[in-house]
Amino acid sequence: MDFNFNEDQRQFAELARQFAADELTPFAAKWDEEHHFPKDVIQRAGELGFCSLYSPESEGGMGLSRLDASIIFEELSKGCTATAAMLTIHNMATWMVTTWGTEALRAQWSEPLTPNLAPVVMRRRSPPRQYVRGVSMSLMAARCLSRAPVRLSCWW
Repeated sequence: MDFNFNEDQRQFAELARQFAADELTPFAAKWDEEHHFPKDVIQRAGELGFCSLYSPESEGGMGLSRLDASIIFEELSKGCTATAAMLTIHNMATWMVTTWGTEALRAQWSEPLTPNLAPVVMRRRSPPRQYVRGVSMSLMAARCLSRAPVRLSCWW
């Protein structure tokens, strides 16, 4: 069995590594200190496909394997673990909607969720002083145009 990355995986890793170096690493400590959610950076990540890594291509996603996504997330997390975590959560929710959602739900949400995060706002709702990263997080995704909220709660 060959455990080396194939050419696509090497390119995914390099793109994610460069994005992390340019867009995440220089700002990660400040974002943590100020409890800032970098929506603009998440949007730029979405433009590279990082918001729909394993969603089906038929629904606007990239259709990558979980291994490919893990390679990308590993590189992103080297720049900012919190932002990489938000991207993994967004990918998980997007994959569930685009894979298991009803036809009506997919018609409403596949396009806004997969190409980039521009029409979606995600933010942490826990009070900053009570927030423990990686333990509990409550997110709110709201479609900007309709302002129709979708609430997701994640506990781990």
